[in-house]
Amino acid sequence: MPSSGKKDPADVEAIFALFDGDGDGLLSKDEYVSFMHGIRFWNSGRVRTDEKWAEHCKSNNQSLTGLSREDLRKLSYHDCQGSRDAANDLAQSRCLKVNSCRRKWS
Repeated sequence: MPSSGKKDPADVEAIFALFDGDGDGLLSKDEYVSFMHGIRFWNSGRVRTDEKWAEHCKSNNQSLTGLSREDLRKLSYHDCQGSRDAANDLAQSRCLKVNSCRRKWS
């Protein structure tokens, strides 16, 4: 079924599920790094170190244990101009995951 727009909750949920590797309902630092790579939004050291992760979480009022689904939605797919396109991010992330798996098994 096609998505209904750039902030479709089903797309955001699918993105979250794709990167919540341990299924604990939170994106840990490593899972968030994978998310950033998946959506091709990896920028100069945003959360590469524990210190940067702590700063990132603090500045966004998030727990150091990880980002919840709602945190991810607010951070990346909020209802304002300039927020990311969840459908596009989901497609890119799925493609990256599939290609990554193909490279491992080639």
